[in-house]
Amino acid sequence: MDPLFAAPARLEIVFARGWLSAWEASHLEVGGTLRGQTLAGDGAELCLEGRHLARGEVYVLGDNPALFGFRVSGLDREAREAPEPQRGAGLAELLPFELVCGQATYSLADLVPASGGSILSLDSPVDAPCPVTLRIAGLAAGRGRALVDGEALGILLDEVLPPGLPQGLGGTTVPVGIEDFSTGAYLGPRKGPGQIKLYDFRKPDRFTRRCIDALEGLHRRVAEDLGRRSAQAEGLELRLVDQMTWGEWIEERAARKAGPRRLYTTSFGRPERDYERGIWPRRTGRAFVEPSGALYPLGQDVVDRTERLTADEEARLGDKAVFLDLEGGLGDLDPALVLSALRSAWRLLTDASFGPAQELEAPPVWDFQPADEAGRARPGSQEGLLANEMIALVGLASPQGSIHLVYAARALYAHTKVLERHERFSQAR
Repeated sequence: MDPLFAAPARLEIVFARGWLSAWEASHLEVGGTLRGQTLAGDGAELCLEGRHLARGEVYVLGDNPALFGFRVSGLDREAREAPEPQRGAGLAELLPFELVCGQATYSLADLVPASGGSILSLDSPVDAPCPVTLRIAGLAAGRGRALVDGEALGILLDEVLPPGLPQGLGGTTVPVGIEDFSTGAYLGPRKGPGQIKLYDFRKPDRFTRRCIDALEGLHRRVAEDLGRRSAQAEGLELRLVDQMTWGEWIEERAARKAGPRRLYTTSFGRPERDYERGIWPRRTGRAFVEPSGALYPLGQDVVDRTERLTADEEARLGDKAVFLDLEGGLGDLDPALVLSALRSAWRLLTDASFGPAQELEAPPVWDFQPADEAGRARPGSQEGLLANEMIALVGLASPQGSIHLVYAARALYAHTKVLERHERFSQAR
């Protein structure tokens, strides 16, 4: 079996999938955009030689160059929610496509130390001119940059087909009778500024629009409940539900002139259910894995810091971190009252629970930046939270002050499916 485990294989990240017609495939142009059925926040797949290996999320590792990485969140394969479209009578009338954002050569022996919770390095620079590859029916069809159109992930085409080949996949060979058959997935080059939003893998969406809408409805109940229970919170309203990085929230918090403020942390847990999406897996393998023949080795410093970060997350924060940030006249509001309102609202959706609140002087942060040339640690390098990890931020405000609820993306990971189901049910009524 040694030759099998030593054989090189293609490992890659597929971050979006979809369907387009043969007519659309034959009319791809530089500057055109192609939208998949995968939504921002749905997660990505790790594939080995085109076969599903794990699900998880895209990561950005290192600094010079910054490389695509993949954090394993589960080994099972989740079914795609969007149904396969009607394909018509011909085998090639409608074609599947996938968008790949990172590749590397791994052997099975390289993958042995990895497990759920591990971060794998890919040999693909994030800042390359065309970091995303488009494959149609398994064939390379173009390269470009990732975009998000509404919620749908896609590609802005900078190249069509390998260099030297003619424009378009089929030219004049598109079968008669399917001209102008469009699925709406492909749009030609767009005119005018501001119509395309490039997707930043350093600040990836972890929640779909349905999740955000469900969080809005849930926290309106929290605001109403607190307004009834406490005179301090009278007039409390939902003002904001958004996703951002820990670092962005910490910078924004430091810039606010909010008067008195108090910060608390709590755990956000739930009993595991076999029939629901499980919590973030507990790591049993190495925290960081890279191929034995890496084109861009990240070095022992990155490996050591990733190991320390992962151990710190698993020991203190894990997938349950939630912060309560009370400001202004609400700075001395009893955090137990806030947690009680949160428990009441969440129990309408799921059996999640909140632990007791613990006060903090400031949010911990770990910015994943190397020391400067003199070896001095950079500001804000206290280990705790990774600055570019994603969060869901909920803002409640009243004439007296404000409350910001900060959910780590991993804290909400087990609840995303129930949040999406709740929002679809609410829209259907």
